[in-house]
Amino acid sequence: MYYHIKNLRTNQYIVLGKMTLEGGYYNVDLKSLINKENASTKWEIHQSIAFQDTEVHTISAAVNGSVLIDNFGPTKKDNNLSIKIVNATYLLYEEKNKLNLYFSSTQQNNIYRMYSVDKAFALSAYNINDSDERLCMVSGLSELPDAWLLEEAA
Repeated sequence: MYYHIKNLRTNQYIVLGKMTLEGGYYNVDLKSLINKENASTKWEIHQSIAFQDTEVHTISAAVNGSVLIDNFGPTKKDNNLSIKIVNATYLLYEEKNKLNLYFSSTQQNNIYRMYSVDKAFALSAYNINDSDERLCMVSGLSELPDAWLLEEAA
């Protein structure tokens, strides 16, 4: 099953972006208006592992199977936050590069907060360079992390 994944704070969807110059890595963008028929807006959620009796998932792009990763960090925003930019790739040399996420359900259907396995980082839309928000794993947030809506896609 495929999903459109929407950030409820920013009303933006996760979208597979252009391949970067490093080769094999894609930007993962956030957009408010998307063509829901476009495969780059659709994501598949896979149960990855069971960690201490908790289901953990990975997310891959419907268009080419690229998996979300967070190995481009951490970068520091200030003394209180650690930030890892989320990208996607189909070139996984090690299983550990996959972004394994724990989905914490809210009281509303299909709305989740997503955390790293150790719950130290949360999936968030974060403004790194004051130009636009990027999909990141963020640690040290003082408020609740972003909530994400999973909309079923055709």
